[in-house]
Amino acid sequence: MSEFGRRVAQNSDSGTDHGHGNNLLVMSGHATGGLHGAWPGLHPDQLADGDVQVTTDFRRVLAEILVRRLGNPRVDLVFPGYAGYSPLGVVTGQDLPTGSEVIFADGYDSGNTSRWDATSG
Repeated sequence: MSEFGRRVAQNSDSGTDHGHGNNLLVMSGHATGGLHGAWPGLHPDQLADGDVQVTTDFRRVLAEILVRRLGNPRVDLVFPGYAGYSPLGVVTGQDLPTGSEVIFADGYDSGNTSRWDATSG
């Protein structure tokens, strides 16, 4: 993920940086290949002031990784103010009820290290 998007045409410095829309690559053995989200297109009528439109909040992708791969349903703690978690299907894993009191599905937040096992899952 880049900290800023790309412009469709060159800017005054002959670059294509500092636009709005961007891509986010998810690479993992648990990633689901393909394009996720909506592609807005590059026709001038589909651009936002010369930029590719933003169609997916990056927090939606990262929240899915947080819940499905890290087993942490506390999206509200990691992304304060972000609501409405809805997975795109970017990674495999189990969806957990978000906002629960438990921070990690495997109990790591309890402080009980007897369940920690480097060989599991």
